[in-house]
Amino acid sequence: MKHVKTWFSLGFALVLEAISLGAVFFTSASDVARYLVLAGVAVQAMAVYSLKKDRRAAFAITAIALSSMIWFFYLAYSTLSLWPKVFGCLGVLVATGFAFHKMTGVDSFYGFLMVRSLAGFDVMKSVAKNHPKFSRWITDFGATMTFGVPWGFKTYGVQRVAGHALLLLFLLGVLVVTPFFGAFRAPLEVVAAVTLLFGFIGFGLLSLLSSAYNVLTVPNAPPGVQLLIPGVTLPWESVFAIAVIAIVHEVAHGVLAYVEKLELKSSGVVLFGFLPVGAFVEPDEEKLDKLALEKKRRILVAGSTSNTLFFVVFFALAFVASLLIPPLTAGVQAGMIPDNSTLSGVLSAGAVLVSLDGTRVPLAQDVYAAANATHNPQVVFDDGGRIVSVPLMEVVITSVNPGYPAFGVLEEGDRILAVDGQPVRVLGDATQAIAGKSEGDVAVVTTPRGNHSVFLGAENRIGVMLGLAPAVLVENTPLPGFEWAYGAAAFLVVVLSLTYILNFLIAVVNVLPLFITDGQKMLYYELEAWLGKPWAVRLSVAAGMAVLAIVLVNASPFFF
Repeated sequence: MKHVKTWFSLGFALVLEAISLGAVFFTSASDVARYLVLAGVAVQAMAVYSLKKDRRAAFAITAIALSSMIWFFYLAYSTLSLWPKVFGCLGVLVATGFAFHKMTGVDSFYGFLMVRSLAGFDVMKSVAKNHPKFSRWITDFGATMTFGVPWGFKTYGVQRVAGHALLLLFLLGVLVVTPFFGAFRAPLEVVAAVTLLFGFIGFGLLSLLSSAYNVLTVPNAPPGVQLLIPGVTLPWESVFAIAVIAIVHEVAHGVLAYVEKLELKSSGVVLFGFLPVGAFVEPDEEKLDKLALEKKRRILVAGSTSNTLFFVVFFALAFVASLLIPPLTAGVQAGMIPDNSTLSGVLSAGAVLVSLDGTRVPLAQDVYAAANATHNPQVVFDDGGRIVSVPLMEVVITSVNPGYPAFGVLEEGDRILAVDGQPVRVLGDATQAIAGKSEGDVAVVTTPRGNHSVFLGAENRIGVMLGLAPAVLVENTPLPGFEWAYGAAAFLVVVLSLTYILNFLIAVVNVLPLFITDGQKMLYYELEAWLGKPWAVRLSVAAGMAVLAIVLVNASPFFF
């Protein structure tokens, strides 16, 4: 390892000090966060002192990594709005990656580090030697999973693809019972039909197209895609999930490379600054191009196939781990109360949940299951001997459309308490309150900020989008004396849940024909075998551009 360049390390440490101290004095944070940032400054000072002794880079790298972690998560959990957080955290990672590159000479690309080694080769070779038939069988299924059952029928025949279809139906069944499937906008029958006919490529495109349609047709719709940054748009526990996902993905590529007699040059991990964001195996690209199509297909689809299988494994593990929560839970209590909630200042955090619609609820995750667009449960809390009975949910304005009567009168985030004196508890109450009015009539909308008179526009619209939001966020109360056990179990459930969710998302995204995915190469090789190289290049690039355009439409609310 190279010695630290004094000028660079000193300058970098001073920049870290300036940013960390600026974060302390110019942003809002808890006392604990302030102490952590100050500890980071102390670590930086130690790094600067170490330069005087001309010691090796190991200590300085460790010091910078620790201090970078501290103020990365400090920014991530600060009260800054989303975009300052995103750019601040990305800046930390880019600067850290650049520093590591200068210190160690590791290959770098805008803060991303390619840390190469021969680690893992023995494991890959062992699996390839002992399980070659299973490896080929499961990746052939992965190809059917990617392109769909009709493609599998043409490629593998009826007998083999029948098993593929059953396994794909099983995966859809597992997906349906996962919590995040409810966010899918298309009906279950449509999702199942598209997935069977066009595989995960169809599933991914259907998801992107449905969310793009929502972005284009619904005013102020949220983005259909999201940056995945631990601590900012993902819980910090996702760091563990990302590491697992990267390993199972790239090890699978390596195993199939050895099964198909393709030697690997190296393997390693991809770091973005100090964050592990991926792994890689590096094959000989020229030799890969010369392999038979079925061998190239297996090697390329192995990563997504592995992620899909581990999606099922970690879903099962998360379910088993969730069984540890009830025995360690004493009840449910009020947690955070949103600032714009009508309960802010009325109910205290820690108030004990007595009942929901007259029934005791033992677990926090069961509380919101009873709420929907037409039913708003009544919850009763014991707040230090004071009984508070309130609706669980509140009707909230999710967006106000410019050019409509409500613009400038009502605000995004306002809780709607009543319209023309009629209480609003569910989404339909607001519509019913103005059902007898005509264009030009006035509706009096009551919010915690007071009464607001709004003229009705065309079709009796005032130009707001409504949704339901919790009046209070609830959490489990650990069993006295077992707080540590409850905390450990809850942490395990979170990590396992994030791992199965992200495994599935990566499996789908990786088979889409985008320019940085395995799916792009797979599509190219399939088209090359069918139409020849010139048309394969044209069509695979056109497909990549089309999918990229759909992604940009989904991301457009970030910019407009």
